[in-house]
Amino acid sequence: MKSPKSKTLSDFCIFRDSPQKVKDSLGDGEDLNFVGLKYEGGKDGNGLQICFPLGFKRCSKSAELHKSIFTLLKVLGDGNLTRNAQGSICHDSDFLVEQKFPLQAYINVLRFFLDHGYFMETEVVYSRGKSGKVNWSRTIKLTKPIVSEDESGRCSTVYLDLVTRKTNHQDDLLITQIHKFCVYDGVQKIGPLFGLFDAEKSGFETDDFANLYYKLFSQTLQQKIANTFNDSHLNLFNSMLQIVNYLGDQKIKDNDKARDFKFGVNKFAPLWENMVESIFGNKNREDFYPKCVWHVKNATSLEMRPDTVMEHDGDLFILDSKFYKYGVAGFGLPQSDSVTKQMAYAEYAQEKIKRKDRGCENLKKVYNVFVMPYCGSVDAGLKRPFAMEYAGYATSDCKKDGDEELEKLPYHRIIAILMDVKTVMENYAANASAQKSLAEMAKKTISKQYN
Repeated sequence: MKSPKSKTLSDFCIFRDSPQKVKDSLGDGEDLNFVGLKYEGGKDGNGLQICFPLGFKRCSKSAELHKSIFTLLKVLGDGNLTRNAQGSICHDSDFLVEQKFPLQAYINVLRFFLDHGYFMETEVVYSRGKSGKVNWSRTIKLTKPIVSEDESGRCSTVYLDLVTRKTNHQDDLLITQIHKFCVYDGVQKIGPLFGLFDAEKSGFETDDFANLYYKLFSQTLQQKIANTFNDSHLNLFNSMLQIVNYLGDQKIKDNDKARDFKFGVNKFAPLWENMVESIFGNKNREDFYPKCVWHVKNATSLEMRPDTVMEHDGDLFILDSKFYKYGVAGFGLPQSDSVTKQMAYAEYAQEKIKRKDRGCENLKKVYNVFVMPYCGSVDAGLKRPFAMEYAGYATSDCKKDGDEELEKLPYHRIIAILMDVKTVMENYAANASAQKSLAEMAKKTISKQYN
């Protein structure tokens, strides 16, 4: 096993970007679903692990790897994605968002350390002498000059007793030691993100000291915040306060696990669904929720909810985002229940179009699409946004009733399209070009099947 100092950033990263990586993960008991940062200390711990989602392509260059890590953190820190995931169609009771760990506070503390070193209070000292920068305002007010007159009667003033200004850096004050404490803890947890593997101890790192001084640290930082007007220092003190309060709270709850943390999600599928919705969703999907009703006492209506509904060039596309392994591992496809649900969504939408319901007056055909992740190739990325690739299609014999015209409805073929995970995570804003490409791929596939 490599020592921490001999490791590179890539040694802390876990990618699931190939069939073998997926199979290895399934075989050795690794938590395949968790995505994010986690730290396990102690003798048996793995230290820092940076877990990328299924299909996120491995990076070889250091700069590219740093960019990928902060892309991951951006997605996990996007409150809109994680909040909406709670109401996601693929959300269930065991979906967890682990964000109690104050990651941004640790990042702020380490960035300040890299830019400025440890925070130190400065004391300005004024004294009489020639050593230091002359403070003319105080020199004129506090000392008496020598006035001399030359032969022509002109006077000149000379100050021999100068008041000078010196700045002393006080590195022994408590605020500096608190910063050292926070930097050391940050380096232990996420230091590899910044190429840091060791830092100076403050002397407060032992459990006995830490438990005793958390309250003192918190009070000191609150006083500093109340009397600080420098924005950079204010940001630093607030970040240090978040770290101190977090560590103190963790100690109280679980003394043995206070240094361990997780920042991420235990399932990435709801976030994938929301990113796909952000890119393609240009139609109100709530208008296409089929409803079911129990006609018994105390019953409420039930809804089926498609993930994403997109309109393009007069046609409707119903997308189901599946964060399945097929595009990476070659196995793991949507099962019959998912196929049947897509048929139901499409039939409901088709009926609304026939009736010319509000919002459907100008729509013509309905298409069905599964959207799954994969590691996109460079060539595919040059051809289409998000390196979109056609993978195949699914059918169901539950709709084969002998009516050839009925069977030829586009939505009876559910198209499977793969999207590159990395580029989706880098930019999941609404994308008209991607919408056009997906529509064209679906239409082209259906046209080949029926012509």
